[in-house]
Amino acid sequence: MSQLRDPSGPFPRVLAIVTIALVALYFAQCSLFESGNPFGPEYETSNFIETLGFGVFSGSGPAPAVPDQASWDLKYRYSADWDDHDYVTLEPVADAGYDTAGGAGYTEPLPAGLDAASPVYRLELVNLIQDGSFETGLGPGFSSVGPVTYGITSSSPLNGLQSLALSSTGGTITWTPAMVGYPATAGHPYRIEFRYPQSGSTVEMQVKISSDPVAYKPDNSTGHFGAAFLPDVTSEALTLTFEPVTPVSGFTPVNIDDITMCSRSYATVRLLLGRNDTVPVLESGVYSFSVWARVDYDASATEPRYHLDRFTVSMSGTEYSTLAAASSTYVYSAATPGWRRFTARLSGNVLQYTIPELTPDVPVLSLDIDLQNSRPGSVLLAAPELRFHPNGL
Repeated sequence: MSQLRDPSGPFPRVLAIVTIALVALYFAQCSLFESGNPFGPEYETSNFIETLGFGVFSGSGPAPAVPDQASWDLKYRYSADWDDHDYVTLEPVADAGYDTAGGAGYTEPLPAGLDAASPVYRLELVNLIQDGSFETGLGPGFSSVGPVTYGITSSSPLNGLQSLALSSTGGTITWTPAMVGYPATAGHPYRIEFRYPQSGSTVEMQVKISSDPVAYKPDNSTGHFGAAFLPDVTSEALTLTFEPVTPVSGFTPVNIDDITMCSRSYATVRLLLGRNDTVPVLESGVYSFSVWARVDYDASATEPRYHLDRFTVSMSGTEYSTLAAASSTYVYSAATPGWRRFTARLSGNVLQYTIPELTPDVPVLSLDIDLQNSRPGSVLLAAPELRFHPNGL
């Protein structure tokens, strides 16, 4: 004779408990997938490089055999033509009232999202020429051949109070400027620049640099001159020879200003990161990298310290990873001197990497502040951030 089970017995109760657990797990998984974050809540709220601010810096002195990781560094330290000189500096601001982002010395309102207590750092692409603004007068190092005129003028200077006035009726003018900091190194690429009044007419002048036989012409459409200086020997003196394009005709009077020289080859401040260098761990996914920047209160349009005209914030992969990122560029503006945020974002695909089994701590991401298209000068930085975006950007 068969027996009926008691519906209130243990089997139905166990079945009910299992069913409730499975339903709860199902909805938990649905919620997790809807948020797009298979990791944890810290991935949505954390600044992954909070402990790796600009104070963690190793970009000075001889380069190690293996590039520094989990520390802000300079890319040029690992190039074949680097000569151990500090062509870019990143140093904490020490002046009271300016050493934190919300310091009393800054009169502009502190923008939302920037902690007032964030330490401030000065990033500078070093100018290697002394007295190229001519604010202290006509220094030594000038010579001429043939009929020319040259001297200091206070008539319509580009910046500051004075410029260098040149003209020729067939002769040449040569200037050997004093160097600041470092002698020129053989084979190392340097960048020479100066400015003059933009004009619709043509300035029939060209420039020769040291032993280079090539004559370079300024760009009359922008009032800008730029060319390379590649020394043949170490400590070769830099000479700039201003001569007429057509010797017989000479060139009309022109005021030039702000002659600078810098080394910007591989001039990139970077933070190389391995998977385990961040908190939390750097997983494959979508990230953004941001930096706060503002005009340097201790810089100006002339010497001794110029305003940095631009830099670019970006992200790049390594030999172990792939990504595509949209960069963001700071451009100097006297009209907007306060703090502004510049953010590089992954575009097109996520950070993906393959890590060798025997070397799990290899770098998979580089956070970059690029000065390779900048003129010498300084800017203030604060509060670098690396953020994870589980739902994309």
